[in-house]
Amino acid sequence: MQKTFQNKIVLVTGGSVGIGRSAAEAFAREGASVVIAARRENEGIAAGKRIHAAVGKASFVRADVAVEADIAAMIAYAVRTYGRLDVVFNNAGIEGKLGPIETVGAADFDAVFNVNVRGTWLVMKMPCHI
Repeated sequence: MQKTFQNKIVLVTGGSVGIGRSAAEAFAREGASVVIAARRENEGIAAGKRIHAAVGKASFVRADVAVEADIAAMIAYAVRTYGRLDVVFNNAGIEGKLGPIETVGAADFDAVFNVNVRGTWLVMKMPCHI
Protein backbone atom coordinates (compact mmCIF):
# COMPACT_ATOMS: atom_id res chain seq x y z
CA MET A 1 0.00 0.00 0.00
CA GLN A 2 1.40 3.38 -1.01
CA LYS A 3 1.86 5.93 1.73
CA THR A 4 0.14 9.31 1.38
CA PHE A 5 3.34 11.35 0.96
CA GLN A 6 5.48 8.70 -0.72
CA ASN A 7 8.29 10.35 -2.73
CA LYS A 8 7.20 13.86 -1.70
CA ILE A 9 9.52 16.53 -0.37
CA VAL A 10 8.05 18.34 2.62
CA LEU A 11 9.36 21.45 4.38
CA VAL A 12 8.17 21.99 7.96
CA THR A 13 8.88 25.42 9.45
CA GLY A 14 9.15 25.45 13.22
CA GLY A 15 9.79 21.72 12.93
CA SER A 16 12.24 21.26 15.78
CA VAL A 17 9.79 20.90 18.68
CA GLY A 18 6.12 20.45 19.56
CA ILE A 19 3.53 20.37 16.81
CA GLY A 20 6.15 20.99 14.12
CA ARG A 21 8.27 18.03 15.16
CA SER A 22 5.19 15.82 15.42
CA ALA A 23 4.08 16.92 11.95
CA ALA A 24 7.56 16.27 10.52
CA GLU A 25 7.50 12.78 12.04
CA ALA A 26 4.03 12.13 10.62
CA PHE A 27 5.06 13.27 7.12
CA ALA A 28 8.11 10.99 7.31
CA ARG A 29 5.99 8.02 8.45
CA GLU A 30 3.83 8.64 5.38
CA GLY A 31 6.84 8.40 3.08
CA ALA A 32 8.02 12.01 2.73
CA SER A 33 11.58 13.26 2.78
CA VAL A 34 11.33 16.02 5.37
CA VAL A 35 13.27 19.26 5.68
CA ILE A 36 12.99 20.62 9.20
CA ALA A 37 13.52 24.38 9.38
CA ALA A 38 13.79 26.15 12.72
CA ARG A 39 15.76 28.77 14.64
CA ARG A 40 16.98 26.41 17.36
CA GLU A 41 19.80 24.44 15.79
CA ASN A 42 20.38 21.81 18.50
CA GLU A 43 16.70 20.86 18.68
CA GLY A 44 16.41 20.86 14.88
CA ILE A 45 19.38 18.57 14.38
CA ALA A 46 18.06 16.24 17.10
CA ALA A 47 14.61 16.13 15.48
CA GLY A 48 16.13 15.28 12.10
CA LYS A 49 18.25 12.50 13.61
CA ARG A 50 15.25 11.14 15.51
CA ILE A 51 13.17 10.96 12.34
CA HIS A 52 16.01 9.52 10.29
CA ALA A 53 16.63 6.80 12.89
CA ALA A 54 12.99 5.90 13.46
CA VAL A 55 10.87 6.43 10.38
CA GLY A 56 12.49 7.93 7.31
CA LYS A 57 14.44 10.68 5.60
CA ALA A 58 14.92 14.02 7.30
CA SER A 59 17.40 16.86 7.37
CA PHE A 60 17.67 20.17 9.16
CA VAL A 61 18.29 23.71 8.01
CA ARG A 62 18.53 26.65 10.40
CA ALA A 63 16.12 29.40 9.41
CA ASP A 64 14.15 32.25 10.96
CA VAL A 65 10.94 32.90 9.00
CA ALA A 66 11.07 36.54 10.08
CA VAL A 67 14.20 36.93 7.93
CA GLU A 68 13.57 36.88 4.18
CA ALA A 69 17.13 35.77 3.36
CA ASP A 70 16.72 32.78 5.71
CA ILE A 71 13.54 31.79 3.89
CA ALA A 72 15.28 31.91 0.51
CA ALA A 73 18.15 29.86 1.94
CA MET A 74 15.89 27.18 3.45
CA ILE A 75 13.96 26.74 0.21
CA ALA A 76 17.20 26.66 -1.77
CA TYR A 77 18.50 24.03 0.67
CA ALA A 78 15.43 21.83 0.14
CA VAL A 79 15.68 22.10 -3.65
CA ARG A 80 19.46 21.57 -3.65
CA THR A 81 19.20 18.57 -1.30
CA TYR A 82 16.13 16.83 -2.75
CA GLY A 83 15.71 18.34 -6.22
CA ARG A 84 12.34 20.00 -5.60
CA LEU A 85 9.80 20.98 -2.96
CA ASP A 86 6.26 19.57 -2.98
CA VAL A 87 4.68 20.61 0.33
CA VAL A 88 5.25 23.37 2.88
CA PHE A 89 3.80 23.03 6.36
CA ASN A 90 3.95 26.55 7.83
CA ASN A 91 4.14 25.87 11.52
CA ALA A 92 6.67 28.42 12.78
CA GLY A 93 5.17 30.74 15.34
CA ILE A 94 5.88 32.55 18.57
CA GLU A 95 3.68 33.52 21.48
CA GLY A 96 5.29 36.83 22.30
CA LYS A 97 4.95 38.88 25.42
CA LEU A 98 1.85 38.15 27.45
CA GLY A 99 -0.02 40.62 29.59
CA PRO A 100 -2.54 43.42 29.48
CA ILE A 101 -2.54 45.28 26.17
CA GLU A 102 -1.12 48.41 27.75
CA THR A 103 2.04 46.45 28.71
CA VAL A 104 2.69 45.14 25.20
CA GLY A 105 4.73 47.54 23.12
CA ALA A 106 4.82 47.98 19.37
CA ALA A 107 8.14 46.12 19.16
CA ASP A 108 6.54 43.13 20.94
CA PHE A 109 3.60 43.20 18.54
CA ASP A 110 5.91 43.53 15.53
CA ALA A 111 8.00 40.53 16.61
CA VAL A 112 4.92 38.27 16.80
CA PHE A 113 3.44 39.62 13.57
CA ASN A 114 6.76 39.22 11.72
CA VAL A 115 6.98 35.53 12.56
CA ASN A 116 3.35 34.44 12.70
CA VAL A 117 1.92 36.41 9.77
CA ARG A 118 4.63 37.97 7.65
CA GLY A 119 6.86 34.88 7.90
CA THR A 120 4.08 32.59 6.67
CA TRP A 121 3.31 34.97 3.83
CA LEU A 122 6.98 35.20 2.82
CA VAL A 123 7.38 31.44 2.80
CA MET A 124 4.31 30.97 0.61
CA LYS A 125 5.31 33.60 -1.93
CA MET A 126 8.94 32.46 -2.26
CA PRO A 127 9.45 30.56 -5.52
CA CYS A 128 10.31 26.91 -5.03
CA HIS A 129 12.86 26.88 -7.87
CA ILE A 130 15.47 28.99 -6.10
